[in-house]
Amino acid sequence: MYAALVRAWLLSGLLLLTACQAGVTEQPPAKSPLVEPIQASTTSTPAPNAPPASSPSTTTTSPSPASLPAQTPADSPSTLPPATESPAAAISPLNAAALTSTLEIRFSPWQLVHALAWSPDGSSLAVSAGDQIGLYRSPSFHETSLIPAGVWSTALAFHPDGSLLASAGRDGSISVWRTLTGELLHSRVAHKKGAYAVAFSPDGRLLASGGSDAIARLWDAATGEPLGQMIGGTHAVPALAFQPGEASLAIVNGNLIRWRDTASQRILRTLRAQASIYTLAFNPAGDRLATGDSSGQVQIWDISKGEPLFSLPHSSETVGPAALVWKVIFSPDGALLASAGGDGTVQLWRVSDGARLASLSAHSPATSSLAFSPDGRWLASGGLDGVVRLWQARP
Repeated sequence: MYAALVRAWLLSGLLLLTACQAGVTEQPPAKSPLVEPIQASTTSTPAPNAPPASSPSTTTTSPSPASLPAQTPADSPSTLPPATESPAAAISPLNAAALTSTLEIRFSPWQLVHALAWSPDGSSLAVSAGDQIGLYRSPSFHETSLIPAGVWSTALAFHPDGSLLASAGRDGSISVWRTLTGELLHSRVAHKKGAYAVAFSPDGRLLASGGSDAIARLWDAATGEPLGQMIGGTHAVPALAFQPGEASLAIVNGNLIRWRDTASQRILRTLRAQASIYTLAFNPAGDRLATGDSSGQVQIWDISKGEPLFSLPHSSETVGPAALVWKVIFSPDGALLASAGGDGTVQLWRVSDGARLASLSAHSPATSSLAFSPDGRWLASGGLDGVVRLWQARP
């Protein structure tokens, strides 16, 4: 069942680009995750083409099973291992090749990890796994609260002040929760065919959402009241992002990215790629944009010129589920770009020249989500194997 469910989820990610949905399998009841410290588990190499991750199995294992303690049920945070020390330095181009997976949060095999988000102060990591959203406190990553979302949440976003957490559901719902209590602030059906992206504006007043109905919508972040909508085009909207320091929203639609002014909703500029885009991210300065597409390509764009600076092959795959680039993110200082792929790897690139610095065999069958901590000391990756891995740069 697990293998069939994973195949369906991978296929749905690809079909999302053309506004279609694959079927999903009803999930068994969720089990408590295990949080385990691990030894050096994955080799970081600057090899240009990392091999695909191994096929999924019905049990989740760490990259180095012999180095792990025996698994025991995690009944409460008190049964979890002691805190793991934070790394000495932020992840940078100088130490990216030394990244090591030092800790895992493990879920049941059917609890696919869909999305990750760090709180702005870096104290908590939000994880969407199965139909629940968990909050895990750094640096021990003990579970501090569990939100029963009741639906697969394909995207998460924290409010700029950290007080709220928004989620996008595959049933089309957009929900906003109070971070401290897990209380539902407001929820509504936003996209009839499924919601796939959420983002708070830099000032925290707006919440943007995108869905399989090819529409991006704006909401009042505090009340959930609708404030406007923008027709993306003929395809689904798998990703969107507010440009730092600007009142504009970048919206993905097929191979196009359209900037719209959030007040007038008029188009400010358009970027055109060669293949259907699935994910995008701005660098902190707001002058660079990264995209990942369905053909295995990662691009870094010069926004002022509207041209790609670098076209980077995430893997050797160019067609099929393994080629899909699920996520791209910049490091907090903008010096690094990380990409997550359907081949199960995480690639790290130097933004200044597009050089590949590391290739991590992270998950099987696909790495679905990535998130840098705000201080740059952790890189979290989530996969369709039901595992979240925390990566550190060790001397």
